[in-house]
Amino acid sequence: MRARGVEVEPRVLPDSARTAPEAAAAVGTRTDEIGGRDTRTVFYEKDGKRIAYTIVAGDPLEWPDGASKTDVEGTVVRALEYEGRDVVTWKRGGHTCVLSSKDVPRAELLALAGWKAKGAVKF
Repeated sequence: MRARGVEVEPRVLPDSARTAPEAAAAVGTRTDEIGGRDTRTVFYEKDGKRIAYTIVAGDPLEWPDGASKTDVEGTVVRALEYEGRDVVTWKRGGHTCVLSSKDVPRAELLALAGWKAKGAVKF
């Protein structure tokens, strides 16, 4: 799928614990414009828990103020809480990527942000 410069492929997110036989599946998408930038969000759900995965068009955004910094499998990731949601963000392919959820713990979002599919996902 492409939204004016933002490409997101609806794919299956991995199970962060790598133990369940089925991973989260894409259940919806939306496009928005935030601060003059196009965004594309794919919503994933598993066991009643939902994650939003957003890619922001254009050059990477500045890191959010007050976000903690961590390294997840070689990927620099920032994390914060925003309006009751855990949010993690990182830069990939020249864009800003964001995962957020009200019901998935931050540790799982961080693991997903660093997931590289054994090298198949390029950073």
